[in-house]
Amino acid sequence: MKKNGRVSVALHSLIHLFYADGPVTSEDLGGCQNTNPVIIRRVLGELEQARVVSSEKGHGGGWVLLKKPKDISFQEVFEALDESLLPPPIVLDDDEHCLIMRSISGAMDEFLEEAEVLLAKKLSRLNLKQIIEKIQPGDLA
Repeated sequence: MKKNGRVSVALHSLIHLFYADGPVTSEDLGGCQNTNPVIIRRVLGELEQARVVSSEKGHGGGWVLLKKPKDISFQEVFEALDESLLPPPIVLDDDEHCLIMRSISGAMDEFLEEAEVLLAKKLSRLNLKQIIEKIQPGDLA
């Protein structure tokens, strides 16, 4: 997972929201991650649609968690952001006639479908609380 990838930005932001005493602005979250606040707003906006976070407008506003960390699985974050750790399937042109490419594509499609099921199960068991338990609040950057 890339450090500034969408899932990484989301998870990092969620942990900061957990430790916050109140709403946290996109600017503050962006500063913690050396990321543009617009990226934070876009990523957290998708988590807001999934009812993981909420935004409060106006002075003193910002982002807040709607769920407890134990109730936020990594799978939920990946789904909310429509992200996957797996490579995309091979896309063949409609007029592809090469038997070898069709065979490779079919084998990879089957593999990726099975891998996606296994990965989803594992990511469903991993939650934000498990990560927070490994962090000392003074260590946050």
